[in-house]
Amino acid sequence: MTTKERLQAEIEHLSEDDMADLLRIIQNRTQTGQNQQLSLMTKSITDVLAETPGHLAFQSAEEVDAYLRDERDAWEHQFCRLPAPCT
Repeated sequence: MTTKERLQAEIEHLSEDDMADLLRIIQNRTQTGQNQQLSLMTKSITDVLAETPGHLAFQSAEEVDAYLRDERDAWEHQFCRLPAPCT
């Protein structure tokens, strides 16, 4: 028996009050999910980036270049500490 079939069998035995409660629960869950999706759709990309770990929301191309340059330097310095020579 599938989950859908089990649910249909259970629902058939519910009282009117229990059925009304079930419908309210389903409606609330559906509205909550729709509200979450709507809030995600209305956020700007800068809002989304501001909420990410590291807050990588840049204001200009120069900030991006500086960030990438710092990251490259950090990687190069990390690898230069290895026994192999740096290139």
